[in-house]
Amino acid sequence: MFTERSPDPPYTRVSVRQLVESGGERDTLGVAWDISGIAADSSRAVGTQGFGSGAWVFPLTGDSEPVSLDSFPTAWGPALSPDGGWIAYTSNESGRYEVYVTAIDRLGERQQVSLAGGEEPVWSPVGGDLIYRWGQEWFSLSVPEDGTSSFGRPRAISRGPFINVPYRSHDISPDGRRQLLILGPLEQTIGHLNVVTNWLAEVTRKVGR
Repeated sequence: MFTERSPDPPYTRVSVRQLVESGGERDTLGVAWDISGIAADSSRAVGTQGFGSGAWVFPLTGDSEPVSLDSFPTAWGPALSPDGGWIAYTSNESGRYEVYVTAIDRLGERQQVSLAGGEEPVWSPVGGDLIYRWGQEWFSLSVPEDGTSSFGRPRAISRGPFINVPYRSHDISPDGRRQLLILGPLEQTIGHLNVVTNWLAEVTRKVGR
């Protein structure tokens, strides 16, 4: 899944789905949409219609119209849980970016799951955890079990000199055991380096032969 942008005015964006082995065959998911997630059964997608339009859910089958997930202009980056039951997204409606979650069948009801800032929510592909970042620190929280709606308290899982690129700067491996991050510039990742020159002469001097 990727987004193409026309090189000519009005620079229309087209979101496309293409299988690697399809030989170039693909289908258009949406025009002028930035799609950030597709349900496992391909029935719906989530995304934004350009920055400032809020977050949306729109069908990929039938003639149904898109449904607003959050109309606040800076709501962005919606992500569908593996089972399709939850949507997590980022918004700074409170004056600071936070991560919110809503059930797919109760879009008008949301809950803030980050404690003191959060963005870029990503669901573990194997279920059970929602991972988000704040600055250069990543947090994980437990997804509620069936029949409940209370998410666990976030816990810090990693921290480091990693780059915060636009939109989404981390991902989780299919088995849920590894996290993909983008390492920062060299000067931010090396604290101190010692270089020893003519080291053999130094060894000879110390051992006396």
